[in-house]
Amino acid sequence: MSVVSPEMRSLARWLLNREAAAGNSPAQGCHAAVCVCDQFNCLLSALMGRTGYATLLSRALALAQAEASWLGTVRVKPDGALEGLTAVKLPNGADGPTGAGEALVTHLLSLLATFIGQPLTVKLVRDVWPDAPFNGVDVESETER
Repeated sequence: MSVVSPEMRSLARWLLNREAAAGNSPAQGCHAAVCVCDQFNCLLSALMGRTGYATLLSRALALAQAEASWLGTVRVKPDGALEGLTAVKLPNGADGPTGAGEALVTHLLSLLATFIGQPLTVKLVRDVWPDAPFNGVDVESETER
């Protein structure tokens, strides 16, 4: 199981709330997670290709399954789109779609920070969500030009 920072979990929660509040997701939770992942798909596919993004999201999904095992029915399509996340039937006692969406986005952010570093992850997030908070995330090593 991957260990994620509380700051990345907080950022994931903010991104999900932002997408839900923006009206991009009529039902909260998994719908908001699909919106966030679609935004990252557009952004990161330009940098790493669709296959690269699909691979990154697949790994994030596998890690999120440790927190919400019922995500096992969700798949990442070759183009990086999520399949089945909004149609998942929750088992009794499950944390709900919000917890699953939060786990998925948190692991996606954590993987990005691991592979490209926090400063570049911050820049990429700010490209889509300029007002995203980064409390506790190390952005000091970003260079201004």
